[in-house]
Amino acid sequence: MDCLLCNENKDGLWIKKFEDWNLHICWFQHTLGTLGIILKRHAEKFSELTKEEITELGEIIKISQKALDEKFKPDWYNIQQNGNWHHHFHFLILPRYKEFREFEGKKYEDKTYGQPITYTREKEEESIRKELTELLKNRL
Repeated sequence: MDCLLCNENKDGLWIKKFEDWNLHICWFQHTLGTLGIILKRHAEKFSELTKEEITELGEIIKISQKALDEKFKPDWYNIQQNGNWHHHFHFLILPRYKEFREFEGKKYEDKTYGQPITYTREKEEESIRKELTELLKNRL
């Protein structure tokens, strides 16, 4: 099977690798600090997860939010599992901001705060993704 996220699991830009999941800075920074939590094995539905995978997922979400809180102080979070583009089970952690944030000289604005998020189709610069990765690695 040719699955983008299975392939990404092999050599992605990871914040941290866990037993069952990999945590990374998303290619698309819908909001500053958008994270992806990708299941290491291929599965497409929540019903396919084991109890251990679900437990570990909950812990990853907790520590990820704590790290993002320390650095960027989001006002809210959206935690999503969509699977529209990639039929490989993964979650997004989307920090939400009432006011803009700046990182590495770039302004990030959450224009739909309080409403469903507007997704960007622009890939984030590799250098910024690397900076975010290193920043959050040090907080986990």
